[in-house]
Amino acid sequence: MARAGVAAAVVLVAAVFVSANFLTEYWWFDALGQAGVFWRLFAWPWGVRLAGTVLFASFIYLNLRLTQPAVARAVFRFQERVPSFVSGAFVRRASLVVSVVFGFLASEALAQQWPVIARFAHREPFGIADPLFGRDVGFYMFELPFWRMLHGSAAGVVALTAVFVLAVYMLARAVEWTRSRLFLNDGPRRHLLALAAAGAPPKAPDYRLALFELLFSR
Repeated sequence: MARAGVAAAVVLVAAVFVSANFLTEYWWFDALGQAGVFWRLFAWPWGVRLAGTVLFASFIYLNLRLTQPAVARAVFRFQERVPSFVSGAFVRRASLVVSVVFGFLASEALAQQWPVIARFAHREPFGIADPLFGRDVGFYMFELPFWRMLHGSAAGVVALTAVFVLAVYMLARAVEWTRSRLFLNDGPRRHLLALAAAGAPPKAPDYRLALFELLFSR
């Protein structure tokens, strides 16, 4: 009971500090007649964070759900050693929690790049083309950083998902290492190969972006 009271007090103090900072910022912008700017600065990072969480968590959860047949077989095979609370519903709930938590953490890095996304969403042409590729200068200012960020974020989430999927298959004994070879059941093999193919950055777009970045850096 005492611990719950301490935790509630800590949460209350944190909420007071956050609210005070939020209101101070709002009142300052409002005094300057720029309340709309404040709300845009507030909405963009949180909108990106929410969208990223939904997308990333959905991708992670879908892949964890694909491991469920292997988990079910492992639970049946080792039922004498598996805790009684481990059931299909428990595994689904655990997968959902893991997906949401790590989807949110992955979206946090994306939210820090919200100005890149905002500039892409409101991009305008400069009316000046580069002499090598004939691209409008606006492409290098607004689009190139966005596509590079999207490329890196997608590769990172796929790699994180592959780690989770591999860990689940290893716990379910669907993937086993011996001294001489690696054993993979057909389902896990196809799943891991698909993730490996998705996680390997497509080289053609990667080279293309690198060419644009080289020109822009010069």
